Amino acid sequence: MARWTLEPILESYLAVGLLAALLLALLLMVRPTSNLLSRRKTALVILRAILILLLVIAMLRPARVSTTSRPQTATLLVLFDQSRSMKIEDGSSGLSRWQELIRAIDAASEKFRDLSESLEVRVYGFSGDLESIELADGRIEFPDLPRGTQTDIGAALDEMLSRETGKRLAGVILLSDGAQRIYDPKVDVQQVARNLARLDCPLYTIAFGKPREQSQARDVAVENLRDQYTVFVKNELAIRGALRVQGYVNRPLPVRITILRPDGESEILGPITVTATEDDSLAPFEFIYTPQEPGDYKLTVEVEPQVGELVVDNNQVTAFLTALDGGLQVLYLEGNLIGYEQKMIRRSLAASPDIQLDYRPIDARLRSNWPVDLSSVFEKTNYDVFLIGDVDAEALGTKNLAYIAEQVQKGKGLMMTGGLNTFGPGGYFGTPLEPVLPVVMGRFDRQEFGPEVEVRKDLHLDGPLSMIPSRKHFITHLGKDDVWKELKPLKGANRFETKPRATVLAKTDSGLPILVVWLYDAGRVIAFAGDSTHLWWSYGQQDAHRRFWRQSILWLGNKDELARRDVWVSLPRRRYRPGEMIELSAGARGEDGDPLSNATLVANLVDPLGNRQPLRLTPQGDEWNGVCEEAREAGEYRIEVDANLNGEAIGQAVARFQVQDRDLELSDPAANPTQLERMSWVTRDSGGRTVLPEQLSRLLQEIEERPPEIEIELESKWRFGDSTWDAWPFFILFVVVLGSEWWLRKRWGMV
Repeated sequence: MARWTLEPILESYLAVGLLAALLLALLLMVRPTSNLLSRRKTALVILRAILILLLVIAMLRPARVSTTSRPQTATLLVLFDQSRSMKIEDGSSGLSRWQELIRAIDAASEKFRDLSESLEVRVYGFSGDLESIELADGRIEFPDLPRGTQTDIGAALDEMLSRETGKRLAGVILLSDGAQRIYDPKVDVQQVARNLARLDCPLYTIAFGKPREQSQARDVAVENLRDQYTVFVKNELAIRGALRVQGYVNRPLPVRITILRPDGESEILGPITVTATEDDSLAPFEFIYTPQEPGDYKLTVEVEPQVGELVVDNNQVTAFLTALDGGLQVLYLEGNLIGYEQKMIRRSLAASPDIQLDYRPIDARLRSNWPVDLSSVFEKTNYDVFLIGDVDAEALGTKNLAYIAEQVQKGKGLMMTGGLNTFGPGGYFGTPLEPVLPVVMGRFDRQEFGPEVEVRKDLHLDGPLSMIPSRKHFITHLGKDDVWKELKPLKGANRFETKPRATVLAKTDSGLPILVVWLYDAGRVIAFAGDSTHLWWSYGQQDAHRRFWRQSILWLGNKDELARRDVWVSLPRRRYRPGEMIELSAGARGEDGDPLSNATLVANLVDPLGNRQPLRLTPQGDEWNGVCEEAREAGEYRIEVDANLNGEAIGQAVARFQVQDRDLELSDPAANPTQLERMSWVTRDSGGRTVLPEQLSRLLQEIEERPPEIEIELESKWRFGDSTWDAWPFFILFVVVLGSEWWLRKRWGMV
């Protein structure tokens, strides 16, 4: 079928009409001279009319559009799963899923051959990637065994549709166990199903294998186990996890932990018995372990393989434990819960790697329950230092204070800070802590408790108060000598008198003591009158704040003489997939605990065979950051970081991690036919559905009986002047007519 159209210049018939009218007017108005013969005048007018006609044709640009129809062949796409989970033998008659898939397709080979005569049949295999498979005479060239290590159904469907873009799809047949087994899915499976629905393409799914809820899927797996732990030496660590139990309900399952210590020796915890009361449930377990020496420990949690388990790779999981040396356990008791002081103290002490802070708020609103019961707290942890903030003596009571005094006598540390309800104003006169503290308190120093009580000026100093060190000491050494002069003055402080043997480390600018220390039997004690060092943090003096509080705690814990340089390396996780990018950070600290920004760090990766490979570290602020992408084989790796300062070795830090050899495809044997059903249901309006393997031949027969072809219309267009074959003849004709008119006028003496 063909039709003619006009495409005028400037897309305007009006413009063409005006130009044509102008030319006709000129033709009528400009006549040949009267002395010419009549026939000669007629000839010239005819030639000029022909020129105008040619110009009008050129301006109208006539076009011819032809429409033809031709059939388009439809395409049937077949996609089958060739991942390793298809090897699981949970099919009928003891067959594997792979064997059942091959049997189903081979049984339909004749239908595939017949269907290929009317449709284009394209076959693909997939696991983590998509692979085109040869179809010859209705038979598919299967690989010997399914070897894919991951299953990404969504990505395989999406890529297959991209390869077949522009084709009319008669349908997609997906044969799989339906389980998506990939660490980072690229495409959502339901989104791909919705894309098929928009294309009006039915998705037929055929499932293989038993789902999780069926008793044939029997498995025990270790789950919910953290990959790394950190604890101080000789402190208890709770190692918790759970067993995912499928098919072994009410059966005792022995679990044990093998611990590889830093000295290379091994010890075993357990076994303990775990029992699941419901199928497909998590049965928790817990081990308690106390490391006796600092260093890195390797923990291997294992449950014994059970009779009938299809997969045992998930019966064992590895974790790592870092035991810190010289760690100080600090109990912080604070009554001012809304102030910034306790928040900043906790933040500064939390930044220290060798201090573990246990914060216990004492809420004044619960005064009716005073004194608080701290017996369980004292029994649980053997604290090295006690830090008492703005806490009234009644809140702690005689029993708790007597325990703290006894611990100080045995060598523990105690620090009391300033506040409205501490020292004498807090009622500590006559308590077991009175002889322990290095300040004098009187019977009448007691200040009434409560927010409405007027502050006694004879017991408190108004600010601003500058702290001026009165002697050199580990606590007051904050780096440069002029640091104290730059510190923000305190808002106020407690006024007290020191005992004879006490040592004043810092005074106010008026000469009153504000920081006092002394030795009480085997213990060390600090009395600090201030309660607003948070101002240092607020005014950008965080380093001085961290150092002051850290060094105070270290001195109380008798760790001032043990300060040493430290090299560290940190990993966000300790279990990785093969080839996964591993980010690491490292650094070095000086004896004062501050980062050594001018140190040089060198890192190496040591693989399971002992081969070393350098890693690139980039300094960023106070630490060094790097990336490792070379751990591609399963096994245990080490990252070793060596630090140097001015050519002198500072030390080495080591971090171990595990590249899991767990097989994703075999770690969970359960099939997921429900997912396949949900995908095909999305395309139900186009005929999509789930069919049984033995119904494949019938499905192909149904597809064959549908019209395999549709007519598509193709338009072809010819427009005057677009091709050489019409443009040049028109141009030549125009020149010939124009030249003839000019030649005749010259011959007849008109020019």
